[in-house]
Amino acid sequence: GLQSVADPSGLFLQPRQEAGISGMVVHPAMQGLRALLLEVQALVTDSPFTGNPRRVVVGADPQRLSMLVALMEKRLRLPFFKSDIFLNITNGISLKDPAADAALAAALISSHRNLPIPAQTAILGEIGLGGEWRPVSFLSARLREARHHGYTQALIPLAQCEGLGIEGMELTGISSIRQLAWWIRHQNGKS
Repeated sequence: GLQSVADPSGLFLQPRQEAGISGMVVHPAMQGLRALLLEVQALVTDSPFTGNPRRVVVGADPQRLSMLVALMEKRLRLPFFKSDIFLNITNGISLKDPAADAALAAALISSHRNLPIPAQTAILGEIGLGGEWRPVSFLSARLREARHHGYTQALIPLAQCEGLGIEGMELTGISSIRQLAWWIRHQNGKS
């Protein structure tokens, strides 16, 4: 028979066996009206296929990935055109949430530069074609779910920072994809 699940996010998150792995980001997604924490994994590696790199996407929209890659090539000058990209949303979940753009981008930047995202950080925000970080719906519910699972930091749209407070969680407002790339480098002691 059916059994209720008291903590669905707990089913989708695995404790990290090793700290400091690049390309891994946690995103508080909405599935209906319920917030779930999902792990976004990216692997960016040099392509042996000159001029025809592979793009493998499991659990996310391949067109959204193409848009984000083109945006990061243009705005951040990251040379993804010569890299194979593998993107995975763990545990077979299909992620269609536009608020996952920032987590996807962070995972790609983290993997490409081999700079890990701090383990207790959740990332969410929609990214526009100008590289701007746009507001998301149900922000408080998403952040409460992340805090419930021990996440102590969240990168959120700058426009939604004012007046928002989640006890025990440091909120960092980000306004653009360029600022996200700077934040990732800064967290790893790079200038």
